[in-house]
Amino acid sequence: AEDRFRGEIIERLMCDLAVDLAAVARRHNRNLAELRDSMTALSAFVTDGLLRIDGHRLRVIGAGRLVVRSICAAFDVHFAPESGRHSRTI
Repeated sequence: AEDRFRGEIIERLMCDLAVDLAAVARRHNRNLAELRDSMTALSAFVTDGLLRIDGHRLRVIGAGRLVVRSICAAFDVHFAPESGRHSRTI
């Protein structure tokens, strides 16, 4: 259930460059508090002007399109960059 929840978030960001986290949480009967660590991990993208967070809505902006995979990685609990299992973005 958690993978499907996080998977929809990642899919929306990859396909639409935007996601309403509250709407996805409702559809999956999940609590937004589960995403606290993910949201913290996004702060650098916001600071760098690559992501906009408005309440529970996220939108990839500008050059953020080039690093959308890295933005999505914040929601992937199975992602381990040091494992070498995944390709690098930039």
